[in-house]
Amino acid sequence: MKDMDPKELLVQYGHILAFVVCIAFNGFWFMKSGDEMAERLITKVDSTQRKLKRKLKEKPKDVKAVADYSKSVVANWSISKEVSQSPGYQSIYPSANITFEHEVPPEDQWINKPSGISIKIGKEKITVNWKRPTTLRKNGKVQQMTKIEGYQLIKNWKDRDGKDRTKEFLFRYGKTSLVDKKVETKTLYTYKVRAYSYNAEAKGGKEGKIKDKKAILSDFTKTVQGKIKSLYEIELLGVAGDSAFVKLRRYYRGSNRETTCNIKKGQEIQALNVKVKGLKKRINFTPGWKLINLTTRAQRKKMVKEKVFSHMDKVTKRAVYKTVEKPRLYETPAIIYIDEKKQQVKAYQKK
Repeated sequence: MKDMDPKELLVQYGHILAFVVCIAFNGFWFMKSGDEMAERLITKVDSTQRKLKRKLKEKPKDVKAVADYSKSVVANWSISKEVSQSPGYQSIYPSANITFEHEVPPEDQWINKPSGISIKIGKEKITVNWKRPTTLRKNGKVQQMTKIEGYQLIKNWKDRDGKDRTKEFLFRYGKTSLVDKKVETKTLYTYKVRAYSYNAEAKGGKEGKIKDKKAILSDFTKTVQGKIKSLYEIELLGVAGDSAFVKLRRYYRGSNRETTCNIKKGQEIQALNVKVKGLKKRINFTPGWKLINLTTRAQRKKMVKEKVFSHMDKVTKRAVYKTVEKPRLYETPAIIYIDEKKQQVKAYQKK
C-alpha cells in the first residue's frame, strides 16, 4: 500500500473520502443553523416578556359604572299568562271528507231509512214517533253506515178550502218524535220521515238539499195518518118519526163525559145543564151541530166472505173452493147533521 501511487489511491478510496467530507459539512451546517434558530426564539420570547411588563406597569383608565336597568324592566313588565292561539290545522290542511266514526272511506258508507214510524191521536194533538236507522245488509254483508245528521219529516193535509198543504220539519239525529199541536178536528193528516247525511258520497240514497246544503237523503218510511178527534162525539141509538135518540160525549177535564138526549129534525144537537158522574157542577153539551135529516132505511154496504167454487182436484176428483169477499147492501137508521165546519156529516146506528 506504501508503494501505491497517490492517484491510484484517490481513485480507489476517493468516494469514501467524499462521503466523509459531506457528512462533516452537513453536521457543521445543522449545528450552525440550530444555534441561529435558538437565538431568534430567545430574542422573540424576551421581547414579549418586556411588552407584558410594560402593560402591567401602566395604570388602568377610569371606567364609569354601568347602570342597572333590571329593576325598571321588572317593574314595567306585565306578564301575560294567556297563550296566543296558533293557526288551526284546518288553515293548513283541508278537512278530511270522513263522516263516519269508523275508518271507512266516504264512498263505502251507506245510508238507511228510519226503521219504523208510529202515530198517536190525542184530543188536541198528534204525536209521531220513529226509530233510528238500523244496520243495512247487502249481499249478506253488513254495510258500514254513514253519519246521520238528522231527519226530514213531511206533513200533508187539506185545508178548509180543499187545497193540498205540505209542511217540512227538520230534526237533529237524537230527536225521534214530533208533537203536532197545529191540527184541527176532522182533518186527515199524513206523516212520513227520512234520514239525511251531508256525506255526499254515501250509497243507498238520492241527492237533495237540506238547508241549501247538498245532502244524501234516504228512502221515506211508510206513511202514517190520523185525524184529530173532536171534543164532541155523537152515537146514534135509534130513530123514531122525526126524532133521533143520540148519545153525546164531551172531552172535559181529562175525561170523556157523556149524556143521552132526543133531538128533533131541524133542532140544534145539544144538551144543557147536565149532571154527569164525577163532577159537582152541571155542564153543557154544545158542539154547534144541527140535525137536518133522518131515516130508518139508509143503505149501507159491508163486505162479507163467501166460499165459491174454484176448480176440481185432478188427484182426488173433488171440488176445491176458495173464500172471496163480496159487497152486500143492508138498511139501517141514520141521521145527517151540519157540524161546526158547516159540513154535512152522516152518522149510522151501530148494530
